[in-house]
Amino acid sequence: MHKALYRKWRPAAFDDVCGQEHITDVLRYQIESGKLSHAYLFCGSRGTGKTTCAKILAKAVNCEDPQNGNPCGHCHACLGIESGSVTDVIEMDAASNNGVDDVRALRDGVVYAPSDVKYRVYIIDEVHMLSISAFNALLKTLEEPPPHVIFILATTELQKLPATIISRCQRYDFHRITVPVIASRLLKIAGAEGIDLSDGAAALIGRLALGGMRDAISMLELCAGESAGRRIEESDVERAAGIAGRGVLLDTARAVLGGDNERLFGIVRELYESSRDISVYWQDMIGLYRDMMIVRSTAHAKEYLDMTEAEYEDTVALAKRFPPGVITYHLSIMDKAYSDMQRGGMPKRLCAELALIRMADPAGAAASSTVAALEARVSTLEDKLSGGFVSAAAASSAGMAGASVMPHSGTGSADTVDENADDSSSNGRAESAVVGHGGASSAEMPYDGAAIKNGSKSADSSVSENGSSAHGGAERVLKRAGYFADLLSDYSKYDKSKTELLRLTRGFSDGHGGLVIRTAERFAMIMLDKDEVRSRLLSLARKYDTSVGSIVFELAEAEEDPAASALDELAAQAESDSEQPDSDRI
Repeated sequence: MHKALYRKWRPAAFDDVCGQEHITDVLRYQIESGKLSHAYLFCGSRGTGKTTCAKILAKAVNCEDPQNGNPCGHCHACLGIESGSVTDVIEMDAASNNGVDDVRALRDGVVYAPSDVKYRVYIIDEVHMLSISAFNALLKTLEEPPPHVIFILATTELQKLPATIISRCQRYDFHRITVPVIASRLLKIAGAEGIDLSDGAAALIGRLALGGMRDAISMLELCAGESAGRRIEESDVERAAGIAGRGVLLDTARAVLGGDNERLFGIVRELYESSRDISVYWQDMIGLYRDMMIVRSTAHAKEYLDMTEAEYEDTVALAKRFPPGVITYHLSIMDKAYSDMQRGGMPKRLCAELALIRMADPAGAAASSTVAALEARVSTLEDKLSGGFVSAAAASSAGMAGASVMPHSGTGSADTVDENADDSSSNGRAESAVVGHGGASSAEMPYDGAAIKNGSKSADSSVSENGSSAHGGAERVLKRAGYFADLLSDYSKYDKSKTELLRLTRGFSDGHGGLVIRTAERFAMIMLDKDEVRSRLLSLARKYDTSVGSIVFELAEAEEDPAASALDELAAQAESDSEQPDSDRI
């Protein structure tokens, strides 16, 4: 009778166990020294060797002639345990024997001495499936079993075990087996079984197994059956596993980058007609974007990626064409599409097509107001600026867009508002990004657009420690208060309703100990411009800036955000400049 390869090649000694040396070395030492525990807990993901090590340990503690902590495999005890004829080693599946009566029967048998070997060993697999009553019935026996009894518990879900069970056992965590270790084992098995397996196919099986050796060997046997004696290549593994190949994923990403909707629809149609699972393809796409994100955000990306040298080079080349913000934006779209696929509200094919079209449309990010979309736009513009694709005029306009002249009533002076600068750093991004107009920094240059005028409320409504108004007639230079979001979070602990109104405002520092809070909502102004609100905000603001001595509420007219307008202007200029000859670019 044929025996499955994963059963045929199950390790018979600790030395044969792959990728778990941190556990097997300890267990061998305990066997050699005779310092055995009465209860062991093996936990880890599936296929990592928990049950295998439990069976090897059961043989080793009963072996008549152990070899360096390993069972000899030839004595009566080893042969009997291997064949299942020794009744003193009991393997219990807790998934199907999870009741209190099953544990009571086990507990009643513990008192009997072993008949054939030195120790009676109880291996309880999937122990997390036991009921609460069953766990309670096991507690006392597990804590103080007879000297001839050893318990070995195995589980894939440690968090489901009661703490009272875990504390009574020696715990061993089985790690996921790495791709190189799995690939090496597969090549060894393939050579012994007469299977022609390529190195690339072995590595691909290792990645698909997700750290489980049993799954990897099972997939090898499946591929061997479908190849019918031919050499097993990566394409055979992809077909057997029902996944899209790496080439399909890269083609999809390139089509997204180029806005090639025809190609995107074609890829999805080919996958659908070949009966590939669209959700598996989507998971692989998310994995590709994860790889590109690692490449763009770390200096040693190769350490975190399980792929061949050729795959790594392709991924690096593709990642360089994607700004980091765009990668994040696309990931947010794919994450939502995958959730929709799992809910089953729409066909998976439709979810994938809609998401890909959104990703391929640059106007989609421009129209979206989500944080990820705005980050994508900024990241794209930064890449074009660094590559010299934006003219000097557009760059100067972008620099001036950060500041706007805002005269406020009651003072007769003009406020220069720096939307980009953060008062927490005098050398902020806005002050060093673009220089124009005779060398003046963007923090000093006025915005050429329409001014925002304040309403009837003015700086005279501020509260100050010395009772005077916060500002005189001189020009104020306002900078964004970088701590304002944290200030609102602190205030929400005292008044959640007014915090929602405060979220409609923006906070600025005037550089002279004043915190100016502006809003375009008249109702918010009426509700917030009160002494108790200003006093509470003043005390909280000093936590972040000890120089704050006054709080000012001001009403500004609603208008288009100058910074957003500048972003749109930059985007348009970048698109037009990207079509100009290199000689016209800076």
